[in-house]
Amino acid sequence: MGELINLCYLITSTIPRIYINNLENVDTMKKIYLLACLLAATACAKAPSSIPAISVASSEYSNLSCKQMAQELASVSAKLTEVEGLQRNKVAVDAATVFLVLIPVSAMSGDYAAEIGRYKGEKLGLERAQSNKSCT
Repeated sequence: MGELINLCYLITSTIPRIYINNLENVDTMKKIYLLACLLAATACAKAPSSIPAISVASSEYSNLSCKQMAQELASVSAKLTEVEGLQRNKVAVDAATVFLVLIPVSAMSGDYAAEIGRYKGEKLGLERAQSNKSCT
C-alpha cells in the first residue's frame, strides 16, 4: 500500500500543498482524482508481509513423525512462496491499474490473502509441532 500512496503522491504532485481544511485552492478534478487515489489505496491488494497468519493448532500435526513434518513443512513453505509471488504481482498490477483507470483489479478479481494467511498459519503450526517433538 505504501507504493500506491507514493504513486498517488507523484500523480498529484502538481497540486499545490494541500491541507485537509483548505482545499478551496485545488480545482475540482484534482480533488476528485486525489480522493479516488486515496479510496483506491484502501481497496488494493496487501503486500504479503502485511498479511497475518491464520491460527493453526500444532496439535493438528502431532500424529506426524519428524520426517513427515519436515516434508509437510517443505511443501507448505513452497506453496507459501508461490502464493506470495502471485500476491506481489497483484500488488503491482493494482498500482498500475489505479494509475490508469482508478480501479484496482484485485477489487474485482480478488487476491491471495486468504491462502497466504492459511499457509503462514500452517507453517507456524508445523514449526511449533516440530519444536514440541524436539525434531531437529
